[in-house]
Amino acid sequence: MKKSHNFKRLFNRARILYYILAIKAFRKQRYPFYVNLVINSQCNLKCAYCFGRYSNRSQFYWKLEDLKVLIDDLYKRGTRYILIQGGEPLLHPNIREIFAYLNKKNIVSAIVTNGTFPNKLKEMPGLALLDNICFSLDGNREGNDKARGQGTFDKVMESIRVVKENFDTPIRINSTIHKYVISDCDFMAEFMKKNNIEWGISYLFRGDEKLGEETLAPTKEEIYNYQKKLVEYKRKGYPIFTAAKILKYALNWPFGYNTIYVDKEKAKKVLKRKNIECQYGNYEIVIDEDGKIYPCQGMQGIFNAKSIHEVGFDEAFQHLSTKPCHTCYIIPMINSSAMINWDMNIIFDTIFHTFRTRFKSRKRKILYPISNHE
Repeated sequence: MKKSHNFKRLFNRARILYYILAIKAFRKQRYPFYVNLVINSQCNLKCAYCFGRYSNRSQFYWKLEDLKVLIDDLYKRGTRYILIQGGEPLLHPNIREIFAYLNKKNIVSAIVTNGTFPNKLKEMPGLALLDNICFSLDGNREGNDKARGQGTFDKVMESIRVVKENFDTPIRINSTIHKYVISDCDFMAEFMKKNNIEWGISYLFRGDEKLGEETLAPTKEEIYNYQKKLVEYKRKGYPIFTAAKILKYALNWPFGYNTIYVDKEKAKKVLKRKNIECQYGNYEIVIDEDGKIYPCQGMQGIFNAKSIHEVGFDEAFQHLSTKPCHTCYIIPMINSSAMINWDMNIIFDTIFHTFRTRFKSRKRKILYPISNHE
């Protein structure tokens, strides 16, 4: 019988909420509270829109002892949540030891994986200790596999089944919305509801991503219509992780969807009181596999990041204050930023969603397929 860690997860969620609220309450200076830690560049896929272009890099991964030193340093600096990413993090030779060390440090952790290694998941008891496991799935089989690779849809389905059958770890799905899945919102929403899986979405980070010579970007009208459906599904109680207010923020983005982010002057001039200052680069950061620190994944290839291996952590982190952006319509970034900014509407929405989804997930341990995914 698998051991339940649900109480500890709820306790950790409360603990993380405290740290989020404490940032503004105690006027804390910039520090890396939340870290997206890229532990390797190895990846078995070549997703057409990959923000890090990891499959084109030399095959590198953080050595375990170096990672432990980094994690120790981050903990001293105030880091309390680490999201493990790659490349494909399950290809890291010491992934089990990394899970164990984060748990030993009492750092809340989660993982993002492409979901193509269901057999590896079975062999990782450390998954039971995670806050959540996030799989990448963009849409229906045809459109998903077009951008991510043949057979990836079915592999993700098998990975979801493995986690449901062997762990009580909450599952999330992150969907990157491109032209081949722009018509799949209804399918995805119904799948998430039926299986009580938390769903988050992102749009293309740059907007100029291509598959071969063909652009992946949906039209502005297509993005608007997809976003409008998300708002409606959220209103109906579907397990969309993002707060309703943030979904509407992206829906009503006044700069046009070709403009993903804007600077402080333009944001305050146009958005006025509706402006949501992004806190990535202040309290949330990305540490890449080469040691470079970025404000967020969307800034890779745009922001001239500095490496902790070359200039040290302090200088690389302080350099983030020169980021060119103030706000954007990339939903995951703005949602957590609004919580740090003490937007009570979003805080209560997120708390309610977390407890509702986590409670329901205890009752749904099998995967319910949907027949129209052929």
